[in-house]
Amino acid sequence: MNNVYELIKKGIREKKPYSFNEVIMDVKLNQNESPYDVPEYVKQKVFERFVSRAWNRYPSINGLPLRKAIGAYLNIPVERLAVGVGSGELLENVASIVLGSDKTAFIVEPTFQVYRQLALVNESQLLTRELSADFSYPVDEIVRVLRDNKIDLFIIAAPNNPTGTPIDVDALEYIIKSAGGFVCVDEAYFEFSGVTVTRLSSGIKKEPYSENEALETSENI
Repeated sequence: MNNVYELIKKGIREKKPYSFNEVIMDVKLNQNESPYDVPEYVKQKVFERFVSRAWNRYPSINGLPLRKAIGAYLNIPVERLAVGVGSGELLENVASIVLGSDKTAFIVEPTFQVYRQLALVNESQLLTRELSADFSYPVDEIVRVLRDNKIDLFIIAAPNNPTGTPIDVDALEYIIKSAGGFVCVDEAYFEFSGVTVTRLSSGIKKEPYSENEALETSENI
């Protein structure tokens, strides 16, 4: 009988588990957690909606009600939105669609270690560069790599995790326009920088964000 371990593809066998040393503290900044619990009235509202649902039914297959609420909040057409169980799942989906044994990924380190794992799991070649000595993004070097190599997927965190490195929209636009492949801008920590590239996407609504519209739409979730 074959060794079952050998039946698992090499990228998975060589992958090291994503882990960190969990420390129990009153305030934790390393996981982007709020030091304050959710207000009781919000918990109650969630609970009421939860128990009112039919537990014997599958939820929306593509999260349409949630996507509509997010679209209203961000002024982004619903067809341009996808939802998942955290950004990790969405990153995995992007990598599985784009990467493969004949593909190349590119990242700037140190950064979120999952990016490196995505390239490994999908058996792709990985090109890396380092942040500058002051932890800033070496924008010109990034652009040079994108122009001089066939990069299928470049993943960049804005701002970066774990260094907190910011990058402005103009620099991101310069990077995106220099790429011949996909550029994935991970904005998981967007609230700390206020910088987003959503305006660079074609088809974005031009009208200002309407809080009432978002609240009304969210009632249908």
